[in-house]
Amino acid sequence: MLMFARFSLFCKVLCAVGLCDTITATSVQEYFQNEGEILYDDINGTLSSVYLTEKITKSKCAAKCLDDLLCNAIELCTTPSGLECRLSRGWKNTGGVLSGAICNRFQIVRLLCCF
Repeated sequence: MLMFARFSLFCKVLCAVGLCDTITATSVQEYFQNEGEILYDDINGTLSSVYLTEKITKSKCAAKCLDDLLCNAIELCTTPSGLECRLSRGWKNTGGVLSGAICNRFQIVRLLCCF
């Protein structure tokens, strides 16, 4: 069992650096990682936007992002009208000072699991 665990970890490392062409990827694990804050006015790369309700939850917004091949992040923004969820294909702008309304950005992280 220990040998399998080491091999499995080794394969995950190889896949993570793009060297798993000879190893079969058996599954992909996806999750959202908090990448910090962005400006609300930064709509570059926004695919769609929806206000959250009882029927439209954060989970449904995240699921829509996972289903859309162009989407690589969700942005949760607090506005006077309520909590807004934006699907985004852009990447976080790491420069500048944030002032004004902000959103929390959650980037999709995909891990290949190969054996």
